[in-house]
Amino acid sequence: MVANPEWKGLFPRARVQHRSTAASDHCSLVLHSNPTARNKREKPYFRFETMWVRDAKCKEIIELAWSMPNSSIEVPMIQERIKSYQQQLQWWNKNGDRNTKFFHSMASQRHMKNTVQGLVDDHGVCKDNAEDINRNTLDYYTSIFTSDLSTQFDAVE
Repeated sequence: MVANPEWKGLFPRARVQHRSTAASDHCSLVLHSNPTARNKREKPYFRFETMWVRDAKCKEIIELAWSMPNSSIEVPMIQERIKSYQQQLQWWNKNGDRNTKFFHSMASQRHMKNTVQGLVDDHGVCKDNAEDINRNTLDYYTSIFTSDLSTQFDAVE
């Protein structure tokens, strides 16, 4: 399916599901404009964006943060510094570039592309909650890496 940025803005959680059948080599598409919410972490992971290194301000921010005096290197201090960099880079990502909306759109698109929305199990039932997806994945790989062959061998003389 194709959608422009305005449509994506109106339906940010929209998902497309591909339904295949054994009777045809075509599949129908089901559009879910507002799927049920999944269990999400309260605070999203910080991810460094490669585009930041292209901006001179990014380098300045990192150099300034690392040049701050420190008496000893301890884990809490390092964590505090990293958090400071994270906050500064996030601020820059939100406020520092005229193309922020474009880059956010690209990052969101990448996130959507890399997200498993659901899996169909051996019985043809679509599993779309995290626990069922995990169980379905584990069952699948367990079944393909488990041998039905006997491990008892008779001695050959």
